[in-house]
Amino acid sequence: MRDFKKSIREIFNRPSPSERAAFLGAITAGDTRLCRDFMARFNGIGSARSEDANGSYPLHIAATQGHFSILQLLIAAGADVNARDSNGETPLHRAAAGGHDACIIHLCKRGAEVDAPAKDGATPLAHAAQSGKPAAVRLLLDYGADADMRAERELSVYTPLHRAAYNDDAATVKTLLEHAEVFKRGTYNRFYFQRALSGARPAARAAMKEWASKNHRPD
Repeated sequence: MRDFKKSIREIFNRPSPSERAAFLGAITAGDTRLCRDFMARFNGIGSARSEDANGSYPLHIAATQGHFSILQLLIAAGADVNARDSNGETPLHRAAAGGHDACIIHLCKRGAEVDAPAKDGATPLAHAAQSGKPAAVRLLLDYGADADMRAERELSVYTPLHRAAYNDDAATVKTLLEHAEVFKRGTYNRFYFQRALSGARPAARAAMKEWASKNHRPD
């Protein structure tokens, strides 16, 4: 009987579409108090998938905006730190792309998969490199991200190094090369390095050449 009454309460205590939209708007705006009010009123609202084009969860939105207090609130209420949107991205992908360091740290400490691949194979580290966020890149590497992890797109293979090199982000290139296994035997990493070098823009190319001159090890 108790379970039946609980089920009835849950059915009649669901947010309307407009209330859902208002909740997501509060997350986007960074209104922690209003988010807390919605979550107290509607059990589970913080874990329900939104209806935007990307199929985001509330935690994705908080991570995208870098609203740390709301991100904490959602996780404390049980939001899945490894939830996937329609592109296969996790909240950590979003925080990494935005360079939201506090969010990155909290997500990693709460069990976010640091090398989670999206549908296109891109990891949070790749997103940070693509977006030119060297501090986020270093944070993710400190949490064990694989600097050599490859993603395939349109029959081509990309590593985080490619993304930083093509963006002419010398600082991120240097950070990634500190952790990459470019000359490791039995891998294609040397080939991927050369390909990234060939497509690198001037500052990144100079950083890569300088690193290679100091670190090249003959077979």
